[in-house]
Amino acid sequence: GEFTVECWFYLTDDVNWGILFCANVSDRFQIAVTNSNTIDLRFNGGAATGTPFSINKHEWNHIAVTRDSSNVIRQFLNGVLKNTDTDTSSLDNGYMRIGANQDGSNPFEGYIANARIVNGQAIYTTAFDTPTSLVTRTSDTKLLMNFTDGAVIDNTGKNTFETRENTKVVSYIKKFGNGSMYFDGDDECSSPSL
Repeated sequence: GEFTVECWFYLTDDVNWGILFCANVSDRFQIAVTNSNTIDLRFNGGAATGTPFSINKHEWNHIAVTRDSSNVIRQFLNGVLKNTDTDTSSLDNGYMRIGANQDGSNPFEGYIANARIVNGQAIYTTAFDTPTSLVTRTSDTKLLMNFTDGAVIDNTGKNTFETRENTKVVSYIKKFGNGSMYFDGDDECSSPSL
């Protein structure tokens, strides 16, 4: 089915393979920053979907991955369409981990803000202007993390999060709202279900 996964992220250090999002135990869905500062998208633990594309370190980047009703996957960086492909894998099973792989490996180092997962709607299908304020909840939103109250909570009220190590919301680096979630390379955040 259709979906949208998006967030703003700020890479603070080189990573070996820093995970932004990872669903299910077999890496059913994964968005990662590689050791060459590119974005890598994978489904079902397979090969990269599309060609990895460069991101900028030490600045905010907006990533969005969508799938429409024809199973066309689109990857956007800062509103620019970077890749298209097809895949029919489901996001309905398991839980979503943010900032690390399902087993806690491949930690992301930096900040993540304004994360949203929408299961049932491809919000972006063509190039777009990146959000200039907090993204909002749609009827299909399964996860919305705006960090407006200084805590790691889901603004849809549908998920309870587990944080590990030093995962925390900080106010000194933020895109919108009151803060962003900080990952120092040992942290992660997970939701029990989508």
